[in-house]
Amino acid sequence: MIVLSLPLPVAAESYWKRFVPKGAKMPKISVSREGRMYRELVKNVARQAGVSTPLAGRVSLSYVLYPKRPNDWREYFRRDPECWDDMVKCESLDSVGRVLVDALRGVAFENDRRIRKIEAERAVPDGHPRVEIRIEKLAGELEKRRSVEEVHETRHGMAYFYPPGTIVATPSGRQAVVLRYLHGTGKADTFERAICRYLDSTSERECVTLQPRFLRRIS
Repeated sequence: MIVLSLPLPVAAESYWKRFVPKGAKMPKISVSREGRMYRELVKNVARQAGVSTPLAGRVSLSYVLYPKRPNDWREYFRRDPECWDDMVKCESLDSVGRVLVDALRGVAFENDRRIRKIEAERAVPDGHPRVEIRIEKLAGELEKRRSVEEVHETRHGMAYFYPPGTIVATPSGRQAVVLRYLHGTGKADTFERAICRYLDSTSERECVTLQPRFLRRIS
C-alpha cells in the first residue's frame, strides 16, 4: 500500500500541450514543461515517502481533493453554511484524476491499465490545499472469495472503532475529533465517512468529512 500527500496538480489543459510538428498535418499531444515539473515533484514526494518501486499487478486508486480555501471563505460560509464550499473554484475530480494517473504511472503503479478501481472525493477546504492519495494492491479473485466474510466483518466494525468523541490523526498530521459517523449503501457500493472537527480549529462549526481508512485512532 502507498499513501501520499501531494500538492494540488496543475490543470489538465496546462499539464498537456497540443502542437503540430513541422511538416505534419495532424496535431500531437505531449506533456508540457509545467506537467514535467509536476511529474518530478511527484517522484520526489514518493521517494521521500519510501516508495522505491511501483506496486506490481492490479491496483486500486483513491484520492481526496482538498481545494484551495479562498481568503473570504467565511463570507461563503455565512451565505450557505451547509454547502459553502460548492462555490469554491476548483478543478473537477475527473480532471485532477487524469493528471494524477499520468504523474503516478511508473512511480506508484506500473501503468494505467493496472488500475481496476478508482474512488474520488472532494473534501471541504481546510486551509491546506493538497491531494491525499492511497494506492493498494488488489487481491486476486480467489483471495477475494476466501476473505469476503472477513472483509465484511471488518467494515461492519468501523463505526464502532470511530465512535463520536474519538480523537484521530488525519493524513495531514492534524488531530481531530469525530463528531459523527456515516455508513450507507449507494448504487454501486457502500460508503463510510467520518465527520470531524480539527482540534486546532478556531470555529466549532468548521468541519471536514474524511474516509475512515485515512485516519489513525489516538484515543
